[in-house]
Amino acid sequence: CYGEYIFLDPGPDYTCLWQDGSTNPTYNAGETGIYWVEVTDGNGCSARDSINLTFIIPDPGLGNDTSICLGDSITFYANTGFESYLWQDGSTNISFTTDTSGTFWVEVVDTNGCIGTDYINLSLILAPTVNLGNDTSICIGDTIIFNAGSGNTAYTFLWQDGSTDSLLTCFTSGDYWVEVSNICGTDIDTINLIILPLPQIDLGNDTTISYGEVIELNAGYGFESYFWQDESTNQYYYVTKEGKFWVKIFDGYCYASDTIIIEPLQCNLFVPNVFTPNGDNKNDNFYVQYSDDIISFNIIIFNRWGEKVFVSDNINEKWDGKYKENKCAEGVYYWVIEYYCTGLNKELSLKGSVTLLR
Repeated sequence: CYGEYIFLDPGPDYTCLWQDGSTNPTYNAGETGIYWVEVTDGNGCSARDSINLTFIIPDPGLGNDTSICLGDSITFYANTGFESYLWQDGSTNISFTTDTSGTFWVEVVDTNGCIGTDYINLSLILAPTVNLGNDTSICIGDTIIFNAGSGNTAYTFLWQDGSTDSLLTCFTSGDYWVEVSNICGTDIDTINLIILPLPQIDLGNDTTISYGEVIELNAGYGFESYFWQDESTNQYYYVTKEGKFWVKIFDGYCYASDTIIIEPLQCNLFVPNVFTPNGDNKNDNFYVQYSDDIISFNIIIFNRWGEKVFVSDNINEKWDGKYKENKCAEGVYYWVIEYYCTGLNKELSLKGSVTLLR
């Protein structure tokens, strides 16, 4: 039997040479094969003999590892022709029936008294269950991926549109269902998808801004949150200079955004309507603010009798409220400005008034 040894002894008083080159007087054989020995006596005479040794390994023949569906049972059969059988639970039949997973073995004894053992692993396969989740919604322009069991190669999938992947990407309203199958059964689930409209927002058309002007941007009333480009979070945003302004709103379900570009007004002049030349270093001078596309500037300021009190062709020159080094009286003064606008490629003129207060 396999696992045992046979003692080979060619006889006493010989010099021995075995098939593996060893020279011991005896040999323990423990594997299947041909064994030989050449012996030499004291007279120098030699003789050789061989033996073919076969080890018996009884094979119970349980087969390969296998699986069954949960709730089913399977019967393992050992090969026939053995004197006895012994299973892992102590039973002695030629077969063993089970409905649980695990490792099962049987030990058999043949007519030579040799013992053989075989093992088999049994796993249980569950029938598929699929759950797409609760009915849900997404916003227009978004997509959603329904997962029917990604990564399980033992399943087959069939969606309502005939696709057979475990994942389905959706972006339109409707009912979506999937049928999931394996060798043990089939399960079906359905989910309803609603597409929500985006909240409406309109900051208006792109526009221009002049010096001193304030433009109010309104993102709309009643939204759950507002987020402007400078991270402010109010409904209103007040613009005092050119730039690109945007806001993102959230109505509790969906986001929407809008952008407006505000550019400086071409040939933009800002002429104050009051100044206070009282020496407190606050608004002490009358002067014009302007955009870079203005050239050939000229300004004349008159008092109420038409007398010129200030004349300049330097747009950066300021009037300090004096005429011939004397302080002018409080009151209204009138001005005329002529200038050339490169952005519009033409000469322009403006008239207005300024109040002098001390």
